Amino acid sequence: MKVLALTILILAIGSLEAGLVKREVATADQLKETLTNFFESIASNTQQWFSSLKPDEIKAQAGQILAETRTKAEPITDEIQKYIAQLVEAAKKLAP
Repeated sequence: MKVLALTILILAIGSLEAGLVKREVATADQLKETLTNFFESIASNTQQWFSSLKPDEIKAQAGQILAETRTKAEPITDEIQKYIAQLVEAAKKLAP
């Protein structure tokens, strides 16, 4: 029985050691190269993104959105002003 337990223990330890893999540690030069490539790709992607933007179209869209917002907000603004005027009148009536 002890021999069986010892055999299982040895096999388990052996399989654990086989699962361990020696990993390479990146050197400073490899790390520097990886970071340089990363930042270069970010810079090039950003430049491509900015070149695809069209400022005139963005300004036109922003103007349209602003105009739509103003037209939708005007009725709400009028209602709020009326409500505030009613509150002020009510407060004047309550104040001695």
